[in-house]
Amino acid sequence: MNTFSYAARDKHGALIKGKMQAHDANYVADQLIKDNLIPIQIRAIQKIKLFSRPVLNWTLPNITLFGTAVSNETLTIFCRQMYSLTKAGIPIVSAIQRLSEITPNVTLATTLKAIFKEILLGTSLSKAMQHYPKIFSLMLVSLVMSAEANGRLDEAFMQAAKHYALENISKRRIKMALRYPILVIIFAFVAVMLMNVFVIPKFAQLYSSFHTLLPLPTRMLIGFSNFVNRFWWLIACIILMMAVLIYYCLHHPIFSIAIDRMKMHIPIFGSIIERVIMANFSSNLAMLLKTGVTLIESLKLVADVVDNRYAKEKILAMRAFIEHGKNLSQAANAVRFFSPLILQMLQVGEETGNIDTMLLEASEFYEREVDYDIKQLTDKIEPILLVIVGVIVLVLALGVFLPMWNLANAVH
Repeated sequence: MNTFSYAARDKHGALIKGKMQAHDANYVADQLIKDNLIPIQIRAIQKIKLFSRPVLNWTLPNITLFGTAVSNETLTIFCRQMYSLTKAGIPIVSAIQRLSEITPNVTLATTLKAIFKEILLGTSLSKAMQHYPKIFSLMLVSLVMSAEANGRLDEAFMQAAKHYALENISKRRIKMALRYPILVIIFAFVAVMLMNVFVIPKFAQLYSSFHTLLPLPTRMLIGFSNFVNRFWWLIACIILMMAVLIYYCLHHPIFSIAIDRMKMHIPIFGSIIERVIMANFSSNLAMLLKTGVTLIESLKLVADVVDNRYAKEKILAMRAFIEHGKNLSQAANAVRFFSPLILQMLQVGEETGNIDTMLLEASEFYEREVDYDIKQLTDKIEPILLVIVGVIVLVLALGVFLPMWNLANAVH
């Protein structure tokens, strides 16, 4: 049995803290819910013993069940299950209860049990989901809230499932595009460093006995090897400082916007990243408009979920133009960010009154383009990587073997 400390709230909102003996955190959450309490935080308390004597009481870092993010795959399955249950006419409270019992993810299951308890106390589903922002995104909560008003809850969950599925596909596409070149560059760097640390010094000792002027590539190679072996700590410090600097820039608002803008102009990869952004923008905005969310709120939600801060700034700027009286297509033209296809689709959608349909068509077009670009990516990258690896091998080969060839010519 383990000891768990917990924090919970009763039906009046009062905070209650305590400890409980249990096998796992899920059991503690079940007991709190049975006692009409809503769990907020559950953490394990573990005692570390040395030589069978408790010399230190150490509390593990907070393990907040309701603060742990749930993967998009799990949320996709959850939304599809909710779609099936609500479409079949099963009440929300019963659907939440059933899913809390069969969901394999402990965090989501415990959260659903807490939501089930809140619904029994009279809270709406969207309000209950708002209490767990690290699990349910603001977009999902807004979809559910809008669906509760217009009575299309099943459609909202289906759209949410499509959103999470598309988000997974987009991340997977970008990873596929970057994985191959990054791996090749890393392995080439590691190989060069190993050569300079272990191999080149052995050849340097051999060549030192020649008592003759070595070829320039060999001298450069030996000099670089000596620098690496002598100042390896400096190289490690520089790499560490660069990693810290990159981390700082990625999380600084100004630098991160500039970096995200540069990503869209990287040769070969920039067009793929740009098309992924356009596809996500089109599909998410179409989904929100289709389920009844207002245009202003939809743009705010799309800006929050787009995985590019430069694009987020442009979408928020477009939202500001609309608030000042411009229509959607005029605002999109004013920010100078969206592709001609998106601009044309928005204009046609406003004229026909089918903006969501036109945006879905644009999204499908960009998804096909991204799939094609990723399939062609290997053909574009392989020649460049072959040239880079070939140059590295050529320099190493010339540096190592030129003295041997010179020595052979001298003997002859």
